[in-house]
Amino acid sequence: MRVSAMVIGILFSIWTFFEALLITGLSNAADDDETSSAGAGGLIAAVVAGVASMLVLALPLFSAVTFVVAGLISFAAAAAGYSNHWFYGSIFIVLGVMAFFGWIGKRKERRENQLERLRQVERDNRMETLMRQQRDEVRYPAAGQQTSLGGRNHAALATVDNATKIAIANLLDPDEDARFAVSGSNATLIGADRSLILIPSGRKGFKNQVQAAYAAVTNVRVETARKGGTLRFDVDGQTHEIVLANQVQVDQGTEAVRLLRQITRRAGAVAVEPPINAQVAQVTFPNFCPSCKHRNEHGVKFCAECGTTMIPTPAH
Repeated sequence: MRVSAMVIGILFSIWTFFEALLITGLSNAADDDETSSAGAGGLIAAVVAGVASMLVLALPLFSAVTFVVAGLISFAAAAAGYSNHWFYGSIFIVLGVMAFFGWIGKRKERRENQLERLRQVERDNRMETLMRQQRDEVRYPAAGQQTSLGGRNHAALATVDNATKIAIANLLDPDEDARFAVSGSNATLIGADRSLILIPSGRKGFKNQVQAAYAAVTNVRVETARKGGTLRFDVDGQTHEIVLANQVQVDQGTEAVRLLRQITRRAGAVAVEPPINAQVAQVTFPNFCPSCKHRNEHGVKFCAECGTTMIPTPAH
């Protein structure tokens, strides 16, 4: 609506401007003061309509009022003897109405964007809650037992998107947690307690994920550039990289390299041994989400579509 008002308004403003300029010039040459005054009114209406056309995208309500003013000026010029402006004035009034409805549409779009941001925040909070429950509590449906895992470091995943969080939660054991995370422009690197996980960007990136034991990780380094840098590491002779687009990501990558070098130097290349008393129930997970009915990969603990916990059942 606003784009149409802008295009039509610009075309009619140019047309009426040059027509009024011609009428004014010819009237002055013929010493016709009445027609000359009407032509001057047409010039003013054309300029006002042109201003309204230029502002209709950014300030549609102001543009609507300005179009109406241009229409009234055109009607005044028409009453003074410039009859074409009865038509032009009507067009400007119609453009004002279009700009007004464009303003209503813009307000609606702004409200929808605000609601979408609120819904996104709610989804993020829900995902954090689901992951916290998965880390802090392991439920055993058969015996009704509940074991506390003592609340580990969830802050490492604060900058990771929901799809990646779901993929990570499905990969980690119940007593395992993320120690650090590096979010690059092409992938996310997660340092878990017992393995290193590389998940490419995108909603389906988890299908191409790379998970490697720390014993297989070598040659970890960050190569900085003028803007950003690259974190590289080798797994069984194959080089993987995370593109670091800004200084924040470079700082995350540098800290991750420091931690990785410490971990891989340890005997057995295991960052954190599992607790002696940790007991992991033997359970199976359904393929279909109980909430949205999405069909998931076999054995996932969270739905890849909506993040709902997949309720496990005892394995037989």
